[in-house]
Amino acid sequence: VAVMCLSNMGHARGAQALRESEKEPEIEAQIAMVAIQLGLLDEAERLYADAGRYDLLNRMLRASGQWTKALEVANSFDRIHLRETHFEYGRYLESMGDFQAAIANYEASGTHRKQVP
Repeated sequence: VAVMCLSNMGHARGAQALRESEKEPEIEAQIAMVAIQLGLLDEAERLYADAGRYDLLNRMLRASGQWTKALEVANSFDRIHLRETHFEYGRYLESMGDFQAAIANYEASGTHRKQVP
């Protein structure tokens, strides 16, 4: 039903994202995707946490630029993506010109061992 509503609203990208989220077994994760498409990030954050999908919560926080929260979630609940989160934050900081903080995050991600000559 939500796909039809988004389609009728002319929200093709949202309808496609919702179709892709139907692969997720948790209904909360699917509803969170609808919330994201409608701009309700706080609601999506709550839904992902309720579903225990901290990987998707981390990805959403990174995509919305909430790096402090993303690092907290990765450190507390989503340890498997902690290094990836530090690396992505380092890339963001580097693009913003904050090279010292970027270096610290690259070091935290462990990529400095392989990427720096």
